[in-house]
Amino acid sequence: MRHFLAAAALAALNLPLAVSAQQGGLTPDVGPAISGHDWARYTEVSDNVFETNVSLMYAVPETDDVIIAGQCFIGAQGPLISLSVSADISGMSDGDAATMLIRSADGREAQVEGSVVGTMAEVGISGVDLTLRASDPAWLVIAGSETVSFERVGSSGGYTITGNGPDTIGPFLADCDGIGDLTPESGSRPTAPSVTQSAYLSCDNFGRVASQNTNQSTVITFHNQSGAYRALLWIDGNGNPVEMGGMNAGEQISFDTDLGHVWMATDGPGNCFELIQPVAGEAGYVLTAQ
Repeated sequence: MRHFLAAAALAALNLPLAVSAQQGGLTPDVGPAISGHDWARYTEVSDNVFETNVSLMYAVPETDDVIIAGQCFIGAQGPLISLSVSADISGMSDGDAATMLIRSADGREAQVEGSVVGTMAEVGISGVDLTLRASDPAWLVIAGSETVSFERVGSSGGYTITGNGPDTIGPFLADCDGIGDLTPESGSRPTAPSVTQSAYLSCDNFGRVASQNTNQSTVITFHNQSGAYRALLWIDGNGNPVEMGGMNAGEQISFDTDLGHVWMATDGPGNCFELIQPVAGEAGYVLTAQ
C-alpha cells in the first residue's frame, strides 16, 4: 500500500500536546482540536475492481502528515484492509512481529498482530502494518468512539486520537466489504447505508461478536427506511440473537440498551442486513440496507 510522510507524522507524536491518563503513562492527544489530525476516507471506483481505490487515513487534511493509513484490497478470501499505524518502534527492524493495543473511550480493547515497517524510511509511516478484514471485531474498538488510543505492546507509550472516526470508518468498511459491488456511476456500495452510520459493522461479524456490559446505559432508536420489514435482534453476551421486535417500512422503535451491546437488523427470516453497536451521544440509527 502507499505510505506517507513519516517525519511529520511521528513528529506530531512528540509535540508537547495535551495529555490524558492511560494505562502505562501519559499519552499525547493527537486530534483536530490540538494537532489538526482527523479521519477521512476516499473511494474512487473503476470498472476493474482491482483498480478501485477505497482508502482511509487519519491525517492533517491536505498535507502529508498522516498517522494512520488504510487501503482496501482483494485477497484470496475476499476484501482485506492493510492498515499502517504510526508507533514507537525504537530498537526494532522491518518485518519484526509487533502487537498493537487499541483502546476505546468506554474501555473496550483489541490486540492486533502485525509487523514493523519503516524503521529507516524517510517517507512513509514508521510503525506497524496490520491486515484486517472489514468484519474484524477490532473495528468495533477503532470505530466505537471519537476517542481511541494506540500503543505498541512493549513500547514506552502510545497516543490518543480524537475526531470523526465513528462517522467516517463505517462508510469506509461498507465500501470495502462490498468493493466488488461498487459501480463507477454510484461511487458507493449500493446496499450500504445511504446516510452516515456511526456504528456500522459488516454482517460477516455475526457469530463472532457479543454484547458486553459497560454500565453506560443509553436509548437507541431504529428508523426503518429500508423499504421493507425489518426485525430487530439483540446479540446476548454469548453471541446468540434474541428477537426484540420488528418494524414495517417507515416505522421506528426504541430500546433501552448499553453502549457495549450489539444489535442486528434482519429481514424476518433471519438474514442479517446490518449489525449495529450504539455510539455515545447518538440516539438514532437509520436502517437503509436492502
